[in-house]
Amino acid sequence: MESLGRKMADSSAWVKQKDAQRNQLLEAVRQARIQQYVDGLRAKAKIVDRRKDIFRTQAAADAASS
Repeated sequence: MESLGRKMADSSAWVKQKDAQRNQLLEAVRQARIQQYVDGLRAKAKIVDRRKDIFRTQAAADAASS
C-alpha cells in the first residue's frame, strides 16, 4: 500500500494563473448583476400582447388585396 506524503504547493504556478482566475470570478459577478438587472426590468415591465390585432389586420389587408 502506498503512503500519502506531503507535497509543497507550487505558488509560482498559482501566481501565473491568479489574474486569469480573478478575471473569471469578476466576469461571473458581472454576469450575475446583469441578470439581476434584467430580471428586475422584466418584473416591473407591463407587457401588452397585441399580436392578435396585428395578425388580424394583416389578414384583412391580404384578403382585401386578393
